[in-house]
Amino acid sequence: ALRPLNGRYGSPPKARVGNAVIQPGTKTLAAMIEECDRAVLLQGSLLGSFTINSITGDVACTAPMAHLVEGGKVVASLRSVSIGGNIFDALLGCRDVGSTLLRSPRGACPPMRFRGITAMT
Repeated sequence: ALRPLNGRYGSPPKARVGNAVIQPGTKTLAAMIEECDRAVLLQGSLLGSFTINSITGDVACTAPMAHLVEGGKVVASLRSVSIGGNIFDALLGCRDVGSTLLRSPRGACPPMRFRGITAMT
């Protein structure tokens, strides 16, 4: 059994997004974009993603690399975008999972398409 060195834990164990594994799906990122009438495409790391409330799932962060998608095409680059929503609801409402793993310093994740996330410029 795993036991803390001092005989007690400093805080209870928590579920975090950082230890979640998402298996790749079947669609390419291009195909996922083509299916969007109006969306915001986020790329790269999200800033402030450590502010996820692990109990409620509420999240607020910033995406420094974002693009506007209209009619299935990327039509414009956006300035830094603020994102808010609930990670649990987003995962339940996940529409698609892409086929390739996108690597970052924090690990790898396939592209994903969500409903119910608010993006503001």
